[in-house]
Amino acid sequence: MSIRSVDMQVLVQKTGDIARIQAAQQVEGQHKLMENTQNINAQNENIARRVNDPLRNESKLVHEKEEQEKNQKKKQREQENNDETRKGKESIKQKVKDQGSNHLDITI
Repeated sequence: MSIRSVDMQVLVQKTGDIARIQAAQQVEGQHKLMENTQNINAQNENIARRVNDPLRNESKLVHEKEEQEKNQKKKQREQENNDETRKGKESIKQKVKDQGSNHLDITI
């Protein structure tokens, strides 16, 4: 089967069209590749920023928890000291009552 001259004329014209179409496809592919790499770079930058921000927030939370624990310990100590002073005062009152006298002897 041989190619006729009329068919050959049509094929020659079509090869130019096909070359343009293929070139356009290659350029389009390169543009898509460039867009994808830009998107990936932007996502990487966003991820890097997001990772650092929570670390700062977490450090704040840690410091706040430490302060809360310190405050709770101080309150417990104060409460224990208040309880001890009350017990001391009550024991003194009880001793005075146990002695049976309402008078205190003071000697100089």
